Amino acid sequence: MATGPAVTNHERERMRGMRARGMSLSAIGAEFGRSGRCVLEHTRDISANCRRGKPGMDDAAKTRMLAAHAAGVGKDDLARRFGLSPTSVHPTLNRLRKLQQGASA
Repeated sequence: MATGPAVTNHERERMRGMRARGMSLSAIGAEFGRSGRCVLEHTRDISANCRRGKPGMDDAAKTRMLAAHAAGVGKDDLARRFGLSPTSVHPTLNRLRKLQQGASA
């Protein structure tokens, strides 16, 4: 299934070292002119946590967000208040409503 030149042992070891340090597949692929899928084939057994996202909201913040939305606060204001991107407000509200319904059931 390989379509490009074969990965050399030296490249493979460098890819594995970069992955072990937490680099993303796409960043490693860009370094070698390879696809992320190619890098994955050679580093599959290395576990790496590349995303360093911020922690989620605590229960009090979730309650405040739902209450603010129920009070008519707009999505742009909610995004600003709770540190979200404007496009993530709607899915976040839906997820919080589902969690709230599941807890009360």
